[in-house]
Amino acid sequence: MKTPKYRYWDATCFIAWLKEEAGRIEACEGVVQAAQKGELKIVTSAITLVEVIKPGSELVMTKNTHQAIVAFFEQPYIIVRDVDRNVAEQARLLIWTYPHLRSRDSVHAATAILTDEVNVLDTFDSDLLKLNGQIGDPPLLIGEPHLPFQPQLKEPDDLAEE
Repeated sequence: MKTPKYRYWDATCFIAWLKEEAGRIEACEGVVQAAQKGELKIVTSAITLVEVIKPGSELVMTKNTHQAIVAFFEQPYIIVRDVDRNVAEQARLLIWTYPHLRSRDSVHAATAILTDEVNVLDTFDSDLLKLNGQIGDPPLLIGEPHLPFQPQLKEPDDLAEE
């Protein structure tokens, strides 16, 4: 078996998968199937464990779904990274550089950047999608989840037009 690849999922991907959101679950399906086969690992931040039930102001997962959430995050192909001082400091730098980023999005981006094996961040979040190819060294590829992952890196001039 090949060495698994690593990709980062923010909470929007997990919510899409757990809630079976039309138009999004299909995008996540190939990634989850590849992970189940041992072809890749999905990395996420510990904040995702909370964010999947209440990402903003509304409760999207109820206590009745608790066991399904716990069971999914215990899958061997999901790696949960702690939010430590390094992640928090990197997240703060991202917010100073990209003031449009929400705090939790900056934590997701920082966690992805600081996880050496990760070079792809999957998300449905428009604020994170705008950062495709702009953060990290080498630049992190940011796009909606699908396989194969082939986002187009945008040139700085292209971003100014959005």
